[in-house]
Amino acid sequence: MRGWQGAAAALMIATAGCSMHRPDVAGDAARLTGVSGAIVFRGGLAAAVPAVGDTLTMEQAVRLCLEQDPRIQGALARVRIAEADAGQARLLPNPILSVDMRFPTEAGTGQTVEATLAADVLSLLQKPGQIAAADKRLRGAASDALTVVLDVMQEAQSSFAAARAFDVELTAAKDRTALTQRMADIGDKRRELGDASRLDTLLLRAQVAVALSDERDLGVQRHAERLHLGRLIGSARGPVEWKLEGAATVDETVAPEEEWVAAALRNRPELQSKTWEMAALGDDLTAATFSPLVGGDLGAHAEHDPTWRAGPAVSVPLPVFDWGQGSRSKIKAQRMAARADLEETAAEVIQNVRTAYAAYIAAGAALREISERVLPAQREVMAEAQRSYDAGDAELVFLLQAQADFRTVAVKEIDLREKLIVARGQLMRAAGGAGVGAALLQATTQPATAPQPAGAMQPASDRGPATQKNEGG
Repeated sequence: MRGWQGAAAALMIATAGCSMHRPDVAGDAARLTGVSGAIVFRGGLAAAVPAVGDTLTMEQAVRLCLEQDPRIQGALARVRIAEADAGQARLLPNPILSVDMRFPTEAGTGQTVEATLAADVLSLLQKPGQIAAADKRLRGAASDALTVVLDVMQEAQSSFAAARAFDVELTAAKDRTALTQRMADIGDKRRELGDASRLDTLLLRAQVAVALSDERDLGVQRHAERLHLGRLIGSARGPVEWKLEGAATVDETVAPEEEWVAAALRNRPELQSKTWEMAALGDDLTAATFSPLVGGDLGAHAEHDPTWRAGPAVSVPLPVFDWGQGSRSKIKAQRMAARADLEETAAEVIQNVRTAYAAYIAAGAALREISERVLPAQREVMAEAQRSYDAGDAELVFLLQAQADFRTVAVKEIDLREKLIVARGQLMRAAGGAGVGAALLQATTQPATAPQPAGAMQPASDRGPATQKNEGG
């Protein structure tokens, strides 16, 4: 028995001395987002309402959102749950004390006492695998938390861009209302002088009514988007009439598509989470090797009848019917499913990057085209139509059509600016965060290059987080 006792003691010492490595979620989030010090686990404490001034920038909005959003706090709490599971996996089984007493009988027999102290020592054989699996699931939970952080950041950027676009659109709508109102007043005066018909004045008044209706609709949408942004930054009940600052950068160089794909495969937390889960299942498979022995006891037995006698006690299951074949087959199937999920996720990441890359390039090119060519040309057409109408050389319908065309192009430019900001955020998110994409996207005086073919890609199992050699067996 001394050999068994020595082995059990060695396993207990090794298990107790295995320290847990806690992932640095805050540090990893700062690296991916480029925003340091924003991720702090509050432990269930209510978040203080942030003090937002009259002006709000996108950088401020993103930081406040990362600090205040409850989804991030929930993800951090799930990391704490995984930490607790990893700590529980390191605890040794409690010993079990059994005491049997037999009282004297009429025949005159003495009192008998039997005491047994035993522990499920054989379960320690599973401890290394269980601990390794719990640690890998802890890292997977940290990767899931980073995924939530990146999603929340992108939502904040998109909401800020939409709110700013509504500001510009509402300003343009008010200008349109004022312009049509002036035109209507001029039409009334010209009709009094006999230079305009009743139809002209009716058309102008109808244009004023349409412009006012559009202005009201945009005002409602603008307020709703600002309420959404206020909720994201933790000021759901506060004022939302901030001055939003920040504009889209049109001229930026973009690294080749292959570099964006490679960066995403190295940094996307979704891939890392899948990889850690597959590795954890490998450790589960190792632990399942000893599952038929679980339930065996090793301890000491003492008996008092009438004197004390003591000796070792061993109880070992005999793996006659169940030698762990079912649990091992289940874990192997789970690993195959996890590997398939990893491959699918890798393919989705590649598609996501390439789609976001193409969308950003297209949005930048479209914005440059409309800002540098279409809008100036349409402005010149409208000015010429105004001069012709004032000189009496053009009908009112021609002027109204020119103004409508100009407004359409102006609103299109605003929409493209918003799309460019959103596309930029999506491209950063696809690469793994603004902290990762900053090195691949830099401002310059040269226009962005057209998308390049991705070329031959490596298998998903040889990329990014899947390049780790230890996948758990």
